[in-house]
Amino acid sequence: MVDKDQVQRWLKEGTISPVQAKKMLSDFSDDSSKGGDGSSGSFFSIIAIIGAVLVFIGFAWLLASNWHYFSRPLKLIILVTLTLLSFVGGFSLREKKYEGAGRSFIALGALLFILSIFLIAQMYFVPSGLQGYATLLLICWAFIALTAYFMDSKENLFIALVTFFFWAVIQYLASFSSNLFGSMLYGGVSPFFGIILLFLGAGALLYGLSVLHASIDHKFKEMYRFWTAFYFFSIFYILSFQSFLIFAGAHVLEAGVMSLFLVLFLSVCFLGLLIGIIFAMKNNTSSFKEIILFVGLIVLIFVMIISTKIGAGTMGMCSMKGCYSFSTQESCNLAPSSLNCMWQDNNRYCQENYSRLRVAEVDYQTCSKYNNQEDNCVENPICQWTQNYYAYDNLPTSLWLLWIVNNILFIGFIILMLGYGQKSGSSKIVNLSLMFFILDIIARYIGFWMDLSGYFSFSMLAIFGGVLLILGAWLIPKWRRKLLENIYRVD
Repeated sequence: MVDKDQVQRWLKEGTISPVQAKKMLSDFSDDSSKGGDGSSGSFFSIIAIIGAVLVFIGFAWLLASNWHYFSRPLKLIILVTLTLLSFVGGFSLREKKYEGAGRSFIALGALLFILSIFLIAQMYFVPSGLQGYATLLLICWAFIALTAYFMDSKENLFIALVTFFFWAVIQYLASFSSNLFGSMLYGGVSPFFGIILLFLGAGALLYGLSVLHASIDHKFKEMYRFWTAFYFFSIFYILSFQSFLIFAGAHVLEAGVMSLFLVLFLSVCFLGLLIGIIFAMKNNTSSFKEIILFVGLIVLIFVMIISTKIGAGTMGMCSMKGCYSFSTQESCNLAPSSLNCMWQDNNRYCQENYSRLRVAEVDYQTCSKYNNQEDNCVENPICQWTQNYYAYDNLPTSLWLLWIVNNILFIGFIILMLGYGQKSGSSKIVNLSLMFFILDIIARYIGFWMDLSGYFSFSMLAIFGGVLLILGAWLIPKWRRKLLENIYRVD
């Protein structure tokens, strides 16, 4: 059985790297703090946290079903008391060396705090809407982040970062000066461009916090590094879809996509990144090569985001003209005979002459085949062009090429993060990389299934999908096991 002396001997002989040795020694420290077998302690800690989540779900459901029976003061007392008891109980249990149970109670306190904030806001009629929800989430993640540091709770930090994710997105959507959803319907505003920029800024901030915590050897550095990878993986995954490329490129800066909140958010994020890099370079805790690679990655992602504008202006629908499309008597009289139009002198508009049979039945496919082809559409006298972002057939060649390039870059990023996870000794990043690799395969498979039609295509894709699942169930666990073993490999 490997012990600390063995690890030190391997390190002295050069068999393992200092990073691997540090990781293995930290695992021994965790084992001793949990009192014996580390894997057993970790297992029971996870069980306790799952129990805390179940208690939260049960309590929330029970409270919601009987909420109307309680008076307002009693509601307030119940929420505050249970939240405080969870925090105090968790802290006391950890002081008595019941690590798993204590961590679970502290996490339960964080969840109850979120529930209490929203229910108290409901009781006192705090304004709702996107801005109201964003304000409540801001209070939640800020408070829970403080408890994570004061109580040394990585579970609370995880909850705070999840809440931060929802707050950032909702606050950005609330920062639009116009009617966001109405504008989206008519092609005036697309929030996807801003949301992707939001993810880029959040990833930069979290990396800055990661290297900052590494400079003081704080254990939360791993959590921030994991969430940095999560945000960057999310960007690559979003940009690997053709539909999201279309919507991301539909932004109009004048419509408020670059809202004041987004500008301030990005400024704070990159300031945090700069501060983290300065501390890391000062204390020599992060390599210059890693920082340069990360900055280059930010530049690459920013170029990918800007490139979504390639298809702007080329997207639109070509539809059949109606008689009402001709606003003057002259244009109405010159309308194609297939439309069967006539001018109404009394009402001064052009309408279809129902008393006369059409010369030929109108083929509506005549125009729809020119979707996303403005020049061909306007050349046809019976067709009209409407710019929007909902016509997915006949996509411009530029968008196809961008989609292919983005997917190649996505696969390259997955390979890069697998290597980084091995080098840094982070099994979580390796697992996250494999998860997004699987999601990418599933997404591409479903996409091809939707694009192709016919019995033969359906049959072949079904067979291919089945073979892919069988091979994946056999190969991916072996690949994952090999990658994780390489983290602690002994040559």
